[in-house]
Amino acid sequence: MMLSGWVRLQQEVGVHEQTGFLIYQAVYDKAQLQLAFAAQVACRIAHLNRPLAHHLFEGRSSSKP
Repeated sequence: MMLSGWVRLQQEVGVHEQTGFLIYQAVYDKAQLQLAFAAQVACRIAHLNRPLAHHLFEGRSSSKP
């Protein structure tokens, strides 16, 4: 009787751990998608504003004290 209660408790904890992992995975995947979208937007802006990006990045690296 005691053993079956212990097994049931382990099974319930396992289910909660799995559910927590699935929630974590979903949140992580959504964050990854948002990050990928932000990177795409940044690349698109840099592509559209190529002269500005060139001025910002190349000008900064070429100016030496």
